[in-house]
Amino acid sequence: MALLDDEVAGISAGDVLDRYEAEEGLFLGEPQFVPREGAEEEDDGFVVTFATNAVEDRSYFLILDAKDLAAGPISAIEVPQKVASGLHGTWIPL
Repeated sequence: MALLDDEVAGISAGDVLDRYEAEEGLFLGEPQFVPREGAEEEDDGFVVTFATNAVEDRSYFLILDAKDLAAGPISAIEVPQKVASGLHGTWIPL
């Protein structure tokens, strides 16, 4: 999963600004951005996604800090059912 930006001064179109390198055997689903409550900056929030570990045959809901993807998940919550690859989602704040 990587953050790309083509509108930042000094950055070429498609340059990678930050990246989370998943461990071998971990397959990530479609990421969604969730703004932090009271956020004032565009990237102040979280990136959430489902991940399936093919080695363990388990799935997780991952939460990453959008400002520091390289640090990896700040939380990995095991879900009770294996999540199929290709699951699509949309974050809708309540």
